[in-house]
Amino acid sequence: MKAFLDRGYNVVANSRNITKTNPFSASANLALVDGDISDPNTATKIADTAVSRFDRIDALVNNAGIFFSKQFTDYTVEDLRSLDTSMHKNDPKDFLKKLQPMGQIADVKDIVDAIVYLTEARQVTGEVLHVDGGAHVGKW
Repeated sequence: MKAFLDRGYNVVANSRNITKTNPFSASANLALVDGDISDPNTATKIADTAVSRFDRIDALVNNAGIFFSKQFTDYTVEDLRSLDTSMHKNDPKDFLKKLQPMGQIADVKDIVDAIVYLTEARQVTGEVLHVDGGAHVGKW
């Protein structure tokens, strides 16, 4: 979010208690919406806030850290409601590095750079950009 705010974008940020734990400085370009994103009413509130406060929605960044060992299209509402923790919080970093062909773990800056690129690249649309050190293709 900070990268977008630093570039002058309008941002609507969400987490279950974001107004209490607000990690951002006050800004006319920032709106905060409390709520569990697995609740469809929260998604509606986020969209309504963006349109009423900033007149439009230009980009959506879904950053809910979840992991299931099944296809995304098989997720149920109950699956999504059951999560609010870091995906690999207690996993040893050395083990995670072994899963990556590049032997590195993506950090926040890697993700931010990819999101900003996808937002600002004028001729790029509808793409899925894997920021996982090649893990999506497997380790060979």
